[in-house]
Amino acid sequence: MNITITQSTRSNQKQPGFRITQSPLISPFHAFHPVKDTEPCYNAYRQWLHEVVLCEKEPVRAAKRIAKQWDVLISTRYKGFSRDAILACLEELGNQSDLTIFVTSDHDPGRCIKSYLEWKYPAPEQQTLGVL
Repeated sequence: MNITITQSTRSNQKQPGFRITQSPLISPFHAFHPVKDTEPCYNAYRQWLHEVVLCEKEPVRAAKRIAKQWDVLISTRYKGFSRDAILACLEELGNQSDLTIFVTSDHDPGRCIKSYLEWKYPAPEQQTLGVL
């Protein structure tokens, strides 16, 4: 799987790819103070994605608890998608051989999504085990 993260601009709006802001994978966390909140929002999203996908936690409850833990705020744009919608979106992305993820800012969860997809759907050359 070849994954590229690209900054979303007006000039590439028509290009094919995955736009996080229009999907169930939108971050529940918002960096109201970009200098102070960017890294905590990234870490909160990484933990949220892990808990929702691998620990089977309910997305909205997990977001509220994690927001308190990382001292970040819930985004007003967050709609609270179901766990099934999140898993379906990740599976759909995992079935693509080439994927461009469009992000709008540095604290967008594109890096977390890319890391998850590379772990869950490794390239064929990463799947072979050598016998000594």
